[in-house]
Amino acid sequence: SYEAAIAHDPNFPDAWRKRGDVLYQLHRYDEALIVYERLLRLEPNNSADYNRQANALWQMGHFKEALEGYEKAIDLKPGLAVAYNGRGNALRELGRLDESLSAYERAIQLESGEAIFHNNYAEAFYRLQNYERCLVACERAIYLHLDYAPAHRLKGDALWQLQRYTDA
Repeated sequence: SYEAAIAHDPNFPDAWRKRGDVLYQLHRYDEALIVYERLLRLEPNNSADYNRQANALWQMGHFKEALEGYEKAIDLKPGLAVAYNGRGNALRELGRLDESLSAYERAIQLESGEAIFHNNYAEAFYRLQNYERCLVACERAIYLHLDYAPAHRLKGDALWQLQRYTDA
């Protein structure tokens, strides 16, 4: 359907956006990336679309390029919490853990109710071997989303590292 809309109007940004999102959901990140690049030529100042592009790059393991996309999204819209979260993820994968913590903190300041932001924050603490802080962030993620399995798993890993085996 989105291809039909694009065939009728190749300059219809929403059809490109939705097509890219479907490709992304299908884990066809390389194809989604091409669509998002086309979309950004149509609307070069859309922060959410830079975030979409960066997400596809991140999924493909292109962390440096993803970081550039997240930073562009933030430049265009400094209040875009998901871009700060993505920035934190890219920085974390690049081994820049202290910087990733700052990005997650900003994401959480902007949208404190997102369990995934707290879980990603916890992951950075875990990689820094700060297991106590990891636990605090995991608990917040679990408080926000009781059934959030990644936070429960990470909490167990941190408890294990602290040799709290029964709790783990």
